[in-house]
Amino acid sequence: MTQPIRPLSGLRRRLSPQRPKNRPLYESLERRELLSATFDSAFRYGDTLDDVGFGVALDSAGNTFHTGYFSGTVDLDPGAGTHDLTSGGGAAGRPYSSFVSKVDSRGKLVWATQLEPTSDSVFSFDVAITPSGESFAGGYIEAEPSRSESLFVSKLDSSGNIDWSIRAAGGRVVSVGTDSSGNLYAAGQHIGNVDIDGDGTPDLIGDSSSVTPFLFKLDNSGKLIWAHDFGGTNGNQFSNIAVDSSGNLYATGFFNNTVDFDPGTGVFNLTTPNNGAFVLKLDKNGNFAWVRSFDADAQHAVQGIDIEVDSAGNVYTTGLFGGTVDFDPGSGTHNIAAGGEQIQSSAPNVYVSKLNSAGNFVWATSAAQSSDINAYQPQIAVNSRGEVYVVAGFSGSGDFDQRPTGCADVLTGSEDLFLLKLDNSGQFSSVQQIQGDQTMVARDIAVNPRGNISITGDFNGTADFDPGAGTANLTSAGSSDGFLLRLNDSPAAQPQVRINQKKKARHAHHIARHPHKKPAHHHAKATLG
Repeated sequence: MTQPIRPLSGLRRRLSPQRPKNRPLYESLERRELLSATFDSAFRYGDTLDDVGFGVALDSAGNTFHTGYFSGTVDLDPGAGTHDLTSGGGAAGRPYSSFVSKVDSRGKLVWATQLEPTSDSVFSFDVAITPSGESFAGGYIEAEPSRSESLFVSKLDSSGNIDWSIRAAGGRVVSVGTDSSGNLYAAGQHIGNVDIDGDGTPDLIGDSSSVTPFLFKLDNSGKLIWAHDFGGTNGNQFSNIAVDSSGNLYATGFFNNTVDFDPGTGVFNLTTPNNGAFVLKLDKNGNFAWVRSFDADAQHAVQGIDIEVDSAGNVYTTGLFGGTVDFDPGSGTHNIAAGGEQIQSSAPNVYVSKLNSAGNFVWATSAAQSSDINAYQPQIAVNSRGEVYVVAGFSGSGDFDQRPTGCADVLTGSEDLFLLKLDNSGQFSSVQQIQGDQTMVARDIAVNPRGNISITGDFNGTADFDPGAGTANLTSAGSSDGFLLRLNDSPAAQPQVRINQKKKARHAHHIARHPHKKPAHHHAKATLG
């Protein structure tokens, strides 16, 4: 039997159950003008248990591709229509199911597709889109009731039809990417040996008692091109990958003790006294190019969480750190103090780093100056001008404008989100807050050259998804609901916003079948009107 792989750090936050709250059918909001990202639309989806948005991608036309998982019945149409998907069990609870959806630049649903609709639980963690509008999704399938795990990747055509899927016992995919030729790249973890292409020969070799990180590449038809695993001590993992147009692959994550990051016949060991973050580059053939690390002392940790690459091959990463860390991986020094909670392996603050295509230091900064901030799950996106967006959850307070001549820009929150923008030199540009009365988690962010921003994640309770002066409240139906938030990065007077909560006929049908359960509002939207 395949042993379950331990949950990834920060991957899922268990949220306390929350009953749906009554709220007005329409709520009018005043007009406003902002100097940062302006609210476009937001919608939530969920039944009575955990429903989570995990991956998001944007194309140049402003179409948003979105993936996540759910249980029970969810409506994935952000507009006035209905597009219900029902998990394999038919009701809230195991097994979970996953989806990929496409929403156009006006916030209208184009299509939504359920992935691997089986009696097993399916968890999709990431989505990537090709230049021709195809999409890839990846995650893992958990067999019921044994809970043994199999990694999966799926390709969908431009109309949302599943073209092919690959399932291989013994692992999970955590991140996917693609290049200009439509090849698929994937990162994840596995236990034991894994046969990706199903030819009877293991493509990944691992210990049956520990987790081993891997990277692999498939062509557009699903044929395996190469696969590599990376040994070392248990506790090493890839968090996310990025791929440039030429097929060079960049990965970030964290590691313990000593790891050889050269997947070929060579050896390139890195050693860290505790959890250290790394940035790895392989060429399109999977050959080692370079690796860099950021290390704290033995009492603190650095964790690489997310990564992006621009058209010039510059590499941007974000993650968590505690203590004082030198973010120049070369001969220079660029120390940054987290300023937060100083405890063993604590990683309370967010870092943002830029390296050039050769892996040399360009700049690095922390998200905020504070002795009180405690951040989690940072995600990064970079636009065509080299401006950087970071979204993360946080509690406590911190000054996000760290320029010597800057004004104090202090946010205070309790499991809220901040959206930080840096200019192409790593200097503060703006910060905004998205507030809720319980827990909010951002799982992914994407931007495009038009200034569109899409963010996905999950929340419970009631949250205001307008980071500006207006209000766009949504309330979860279950212990956590998924959300898709769309913003525009340009000053504009916003028209009136309506909060539209639809009452569906199926609620009556649900009550008839389950008279002991309180009906849940599966769907609420905040839309421009």
